[in-house]
Amino acid sequence: TGPTGPTGTAGATGPTGPTGAAGATGPTGPTGTAGAIGPTGSTGPTGPTGSTGPTGPTGPRGATGSTQTSSLFSAYSTPSQSISSDTPMLFDRNGVTYGNAISHTAGSGTFTINQPGLYQANFHGVLSADPDSSFPVNIVTSLQQNGSIVPGASIPYNFQSSTESVPISFSIPLSISSVPTTLQVVAQGATQIPSAITLNVIRLGDLSS
Repeated sequence: TGPTGPTGTAGATGPTGPTGAAGATGPTGPTGTAGAIGPTGSTGPTGPTGSTGPTGPTGPRGATGSTQTSSLFSAYSTPSQSISSDTPMLFDRNGVTYGNAISHTAGSGTFTINQPGLYQANFHGVLSADPDSSFPVNIVTSLQQNGSIVPGASIPYNFQSSTESVPISFSIPLSISSVPTTLQVVAQGATQIPSAITLNVIRLGDLSS
């Protein structure tokens, strides 16, 4: 046999063979960095109300309030009387009384306040002008305190004749800080004829400090 000849040129590559089986899973890689925090979710519904807690201890007792002393005095006169202008009307009988803050002598026209405080004076009566008056005549009925008219306690009426009879009334609060203080019902303008008159004076309480 003669010598081997030179190697021929390589032939073309054959087709790729089938993929081999998958190898085993490799080890887990390191954890990546945390991502950014997402937006806050919407608020959930309110949960049920919890049970009531135990009652707390009783607080200290408050200071005792001031004591209020009440008094009242009622006086009246049923028959008519002729009273000159600027002269107090007369109350010939005393009615219901309570306490010592107010005093009045039956038959006089003066009520005396003996204790400082807040008072209420209520007057009612029927008034006519004296027949000898020069008509028309204006008569003003007022409550006076120590001889001075109490603001807001004056009732004027213009009489056209002696046959007129008009009901007169007022109710007024009084703040009295000094005693004794006198109260009188006085009509000014002409001689008048009051009848069925009543004056009630009530002590409501102490003055605020």
